[in-house]
Amino acid sequence: MQAKRLNIAYLCDISPLDRNLYSGGNARIYEALQAHVGDVTILSNSWAMAEPVRKLLHALPDSINLRARWRLHLALGRIIARGVRRELARGRYDVLFTAYSFQSLARVVPPYPMVTAFTADATPTGYRQSEIGQSFGSYLSVSRLLDPMILAAERRIFQAQDLLLWPADWQKDTAD
Repeated sequence: MQAKRLNIAYLCDISPLDRNLYSGGNARIYEALQAHVGDVTILSNSWAMAEPVRKLLHALPDSINLRARWRLHLALGRIIARGVRRELARGRYDVLFTAYSFQSLARVVPPYPMVTAFTADATPTGYRQSEIGQSFGSYLSVSRLLDPMILAAERRIFQAQDLLLWPADWQKDTAD
């Protein structure tokens, strides 16, 4: 008897079709899900009503874009999540799978029961606390004032997931 293929909604701030970002891991995860688990639909990475802000960020230098994009995504989570929820409501997904960008799950509540899963090789807090992250310090020291908000968002988002897939124990320990 052949197992039923799952209908998977794939959520990330960058399309998994771009093999260059996230060191190619996003593309490899997407391809593995398609090959072995189910039919995968890539959800839009639009910020819904806040899309003009996302477009503005992409026009900024990479050094600013990389630091500000996920923080602003968290801050605008309520607005962005409405668009994700609408997109999920149009499909009948078994799984909401999110890779790398925990901020993409900010304030997202699926419109009907589905398994939610997340994976990444780092989180902002885990990276900041790592030897590598500590060696770089902060681009702006004022960003340290946001650390409690970021940690609270990570906790809220990770606790809401049905399945967290961490590639190493230290990452799991940091997320826990």
